[in-house]
Amino acid sequence: MRESAPRMDGGLAIFSGLPRPLWMVATLLLAAGVAAAMSPAPAALMWVVTPIMLALALMRPRMALAAALGLAYALPFAVAPVRVGLQPPIVELTLAVALAVAMMRMAMGGRGRPRPARGWIGMVGGVLVFWTLALLVGGRMGQGGEEIQYALKLMLGVAAGFLAVGLGTDWRLARGTAALIAGLGAAQSLVAAMVFRAGTGALPFYEALEAAGYPDAVTALRYLPDEETLRAVGTLVDPNIMGASLAVSLVLALGISIISSGRSRWLWLAVAGLTLPGLSLSLSRGAWLAAGFGILIYMWRRNRGLAVAAMVALTAIVVLAPFESVEHFRSGLLARDESAALRLGEFAEAGRVIASAPVFGVGFPAQPPAAYFVGVSNTFLWVAEHIGLPGAFLSIVAAIGACVVGLRSRVPSPLAPVFATAAAVALVAGLVDHHFASVPHMVMLQWSLLGLAVGAARREPGAIRT
Repeated sequence: MRESAPRMDGGLAIFSGLPRPLWMVATLLLAAGVAAAMSPAPAALMWVVTPIMLALALMRPRMALAAALGLAYALPFAVAPVRVGLQPPIVELTLAVALAVAMMRMAMGGRGRPRPARGWIGMVGGVLVFWTLALLVGGRMGQGGEEIQYALKLMLGVAAGFLAVGLGTDWRLARGTAALIAGLGAAQSLVAAMVFRAGTGALPFYEALEAAGYPDAVTALRYLPDEETLRAVGTLVDPNIMGASLAVSLVLALGISIISSGRSRWLWLAVAGLTLPGLSLSLSRGAWLAAGFGILIYMWRRNRGLAVAAMVALTAIVVLAPFESVEHFRSGLLARDESAALRLGEFAEAGRVIASAPVFGVGFPAQPPAAYFVGVSNTFLWVAEHIGLPGAFLSIVAAIGACVVGLRSRVPSPLAPVFATAAAVALVAGLVDHHFASVPHMVMLQWSLLGLAVGAARREPGAIRT
């Protein structure tokens, strides 16, 4: 056969052998570089990050989910630099494209491919059905365009469970995802500590982030109800979001250290230690409780006697220790401060809201009825308020089931218990806060951890090398 002539001459001929997807990436990066040179620094970064994330989503959907989880720990509220009707956060845009590509591939050529964890896929699909019904039925209360968009973003986060189970079956990607979340959590902790130390001097930093789509810098600094005690937020906007995120990172780093050996074990222990400054400075009691719960799971799996002794010791410290941070935690448990008392009131009000629409929930009304207050600091009650008790019950069953599958994995998959423990941490944090149900990238994080636990439990990876 006669060879066809190269289509490009001169200096460009060296690129003629590149696959078409790489041509697309190269073109996007070139366009991003030109735009970056003409924009302020944070906006310039978005011009670089956005095309890279979209290219990953188009070519490697599972890898794109891992990258989206990483971005959720770095700049979760950064938006795409171009408005085309909407201007969504890059995390959500990446997840939407990755899910669309994965579904198209499954529809077009997936007959012969094995579909992992059909039971898990069915439960995630069932949860999404209830979200859809709540959105449709809730229209009777007057949902606006913004409310519908918000609900769709949350559903997108739940749908991350579809991609995550496949990601969990890929040993290299699953290990890399755990390492990415743990490492970026440690980095976020250090950033948060430095910004916290700067106090009001950090306002120029938050003003610069406005160019990337972040909220007004005036609201960046967050305090306890006394309006004097500053809380660390880093680039995650809310101290409770940061606390819960770092609790997950801490547990993942500890889990990787447990299943590693030699120097790697000490490296990951150091990474876990680096998450502590931000976690402690967030003053998020729910995050502290969740992190402690995750550590106790690890201890229980290795030495139950030691775990019991640790629980007794921690209980004694919480009850007796005179330190200010311990008193802050203790006042929350006993509902002795304003925030904790407010949560108790929200729990009582949630019962009234759920009773008013127990099957399909109240949906996402633009103007909730004046008879009650919609919103509660509990993930499961928040979901029940909005999509009804059946949808909330199925969500709880799916979450607990995924954790049990990961913790009781029958194959030698060391990552499955690690992801399951991290998912359990998210569930415990959700007992006293709603961010894992109401903030899109946090919903993505929780359902991704659950899917990763299920996927990793179905894979026999061999020895870890980190």
